[in-house]
Amino acid sequence: MDSDLNILASNDYSPNAFHSLCGILKSNDGGCLVYGSQHAPYEGNENDIYVLKIAQEDLITSTEDHYQMSDLSFHVNVFPNPTSGFLNFELDFNSVFPTEIVISDNIGNTVLTHKLFHKTKNISIDCRCLLSGSYVYSIMRNNKTLYTGKFIKK
Repeated sequence: MDSDLNILASNDYSPNAFHSLCGILKSNDGGCLVYGSQHAPYEGNENDIYVLKIAQEDLITSTEDHYQMSDLSFHVNVFPNPTSGFLNFELDFNSVFPTEIVISDNIGNTVLTHKLFHKTKNISIDCRCLLSGSYVYSIMRNNKTLYTGKFIKK
């Protein structure tokens, strides 16, 4: 994936199963081991564990598509966390102003988007419609991620 979470390469090991990533371990050769579990309800309701070895040359550890640190002159305060209703954002931007706040579930699906049409310091997003669980918020500008954080919906 690049810094905007666009998929650059992928392998589909079992398209009819649900996968849960449990962990990633660094290996001595510069690669890593990825391990987890899978549930295949459409293939006899099977449950399995998996371990994948990823070689060093298949790992993407950096990207050239990024903002310079001088462009990222801002502060973000998000509260309350956890929340049961509204999630408040206090934004203090000097040079870069975001265009939207995107909220995604724990598998990367966008569940809420709040567009910013003018420079404002305080934003409240109604999260009452979200199911209980963990979510990721991304502060975006021109389809580039400026800042990312996590919150919990009670």
